[in-house]
Amino acid sequence: MKIKKILILLLMVFLTIQSPSFAAKSAYTNTSCYVYAKPSTSAARKKISKNTKLYYIGSTGKFFKVTVSGHKVKVYILKKYVSKYKTTTKKKIQTSSSWKSKVEKMNWSKAKKLVKVNQTATLYSVRTGLEFKFKRTGGLNHMDAEPLTAANTTTLWDIAEGYFSWKTHPMILKVGGKYIACSINTMPHGQDKLKGNDFEGCFCIHFINSKTHGTNVINQDHQNQIDAAYKWAQK
Repeated sequence: MKIKKILILLLMVFLTIQSPSFAAKSAYTNTSCYVYAKPSTSAARKKISKNTKLYYIGSTGKFFKVTVSGHKVKVYILKKYVSKYKTTTKKKIQTSSSWKSKVEKMNWSKAKKLVKVNQTATLYSVRTGLEFKFKRTGGLNHMDAEPLTAANTTTLWDIAEGYFSWKTHPMILKVGGKYIACSINTMPHGQDKLKGNDFEGCFCIHFINSKTHGTNVINQDHQNQIDAAYKWAQK
């Protein structure tokens, strides 16, 4: 009996891992697509538009079982068409040559004093031209931060190319008239100190010679992205 309970618990954990888009029991379509009467693409279907809100009921194979916003009928949708956040199209932030000319690299020992714990600042993505506000929530070896609002989390989602991960991204920290080349990952982890921002945990911001918390070493991927952000500013 105990073995059966353990197997059921492991199955529940597995399903949770396989269904990240529905951590909050709701999500959105990331493109116009079909919902089906049964978990099969040959079943009766109906087309729904991009950014349609869905409510999670269950999971079977490559399908989620859901209800569509405003309807009670249970239908099935392919998992690849589901995203935790709305897909948005944002205008790139215009940058001037004088703005870019102020970008500098900074050692962590100095950078950590620029944004104190509970202070807000802005991060600019050199790859996407998008920027968002964040609050520093902690961090000794590097900055731990959270998007300031749910809207800022949506922008971070776009910067992350539609999937939060440990992938590193070249960024510019904008605070107090300073522009500092830095690097982030987008994976929510650790303590969740801000409520209502749709981001369950924190993400990391690295600077020259900053280190990871777990291994206490300088991460070369982050250092490379800092260089990439700085070189972007020199063009």
